[in-house]
Amino acid sequence: MKEIRLPFIGPDADGCLLERWLIKPGDTIEIDQDIAELSVDGESFVLPSPLDGIVQELCAEPGEYVTLGETLVKLDEI
Repeated sequence: MKEIRLPFIGPDADGCLLERWLIKPGDTIEIDQDIAELSVDGESFVLPSPLDGIVQELCAEPGEYVTLGETLVKLDEI
């Protein structure tokens, strides 16, 4: 199983707000596919996937604050 974790997003940010998921369990995703909308200090951005695979679990809920390095998605290999 592979994990997508929240990457470094800026020198002053230790995390961000998960606004919404663009994927769901069972989806097959590819590298660079947008998987979530996040925001830091009111600035929204999309998070592209660094991995490909089949989504097994979304590890955070919309509206939740996620921290640097926290697991966001668990994937099975294709």
